[in-house]
Amino acid sequence: MSAMIPPDIVQDGVAYWKADKVSAYFGGSPTVGTLGVWRYRGEGPKFVKLGGKREHRKRDTRRVAYPVREVIAWGEQNGLQQQTVAA
Repeated sequence: MSAMIPPDIVQDGVAYWKADKVSAYFGGSPTVGTLGVWRYRGEGPKFVKLGGKREHRKRDTRRVAYPVREVIAWGEQNGLQQQTVAA
């Protein structure tokens, strides 16, 4: 796991990032918006929706989260690297 970016959520021993931290991990590209488009298209890193789906809601309000290990593996498979900011 990246020591630079802590997880947003840890559930059942799995660390998750929200979309903003996935974007930050790769230096802002892909953007949060691009990640949303990729989710819609079934592309990009694997993600999960956490929480129960609420009945009688038109929109799915569950939290989208990306398993940190999956994000890192996806980045390696696609030639993307963690971007660090010089101090």
